[in-house]
This record gives sequence, C-alpha cells and structure tokens, in this order.
Amino acid sequence: MYANELMTCLAERAGIELELDGNAACHLECDGLFVSIDHFQELDCFTFTADLGEPPPERLDALYAAMLEGNHLFAGTAGATLARDSQTGHCTLCRMLPIAQLDGEMFVKAFEQFLNTAETWARIIADFRSAAQIPAGDDAGRIAHGAGFQDTSFMQV
Repeated sequence: MYANELMTCLAERAGIELELDGNAACHLECDGLFVSIDHFQELDCFTFTADLGEPPPERLDALYAAMLEGNHLFAGTAGATLARDSQTGHCTLCRMLPIAQLDGEMFVKAFEQFLNTAETWARIIADFRSAAQIPAGDDAGRIAHGAGFQDTSFMQV
C-alpha cells in the first residue's frame, strides 16, 4: 500500500518509530504538540491535524479575527486551515494531502512545513492567552499583536 510507504519514509527521515493503525494513521507528540496523521482511503488522501491549545475566553474575537486572516488564501497557514474543535474548545490546524500527488520527499517536507506552521500558531495562541492575563496598560498590546513573530514568513497578528 502506497500510504504505508509514505508513512515509513516519514518515520525513517524523522528518526522516529511510528505505530501505525490498520489505516496507515498515527498519533504522535512533536515538541509539545499533539499531531494526528490520518489516511482516508475513500478520498485517497492524508490529513495532518494539530491541537494548538485552548484559546483564552477573554480575547476570542481578536484571536478568531487573526485566524480568519491567516486562513484567507492560506496567507498564514502554508496550505492548512485553522479552526476550533467544538468538542474540546481547542484551536486546530489541519491540512489535506492527496496521495496521488505525493512522493516520499514531498510528504516529509509537507509534514515539516505543517509542524512549523502549527508551532507558530500554538505560540500565537499562547501569546493571546498570556496577554489576556496581563493587566491593561502593560504589554498586552505588544503581545496581542504578534511580537516575536516578525521574523517569520507568516502574517503578523
């Protein structure tokens, strides 16, 4: 099965042992992020999904606006989509990859890019959470507007 070969390539390149279920899917932790790789046979595609954490209830409007801007034409998501999981309340990042368009190298690069994007958005969400805990007049504005992310290729929020 080609999906299993792609997963094996990813495991070898990343130097990790993947425990695949029967559908060439797995769940792992990467640098504190929980990531799922799922294979949908009926669509012949993989999805990468990362849990980015729980957003701060005090700043949802500003965070959701930033996420919508990031989603627009994938400006801040590198081809993935930001959303909120209604069951957990956590923000997520998800990307779908058609298997027919992939080889091992492309799959590994897509996963690395996905992880980098997920780490950036997890930091943004954490900064929104931190800013929600800072009294007005302190550095809340600086944190809320993405300080520390100017050197990335992502949009600034």
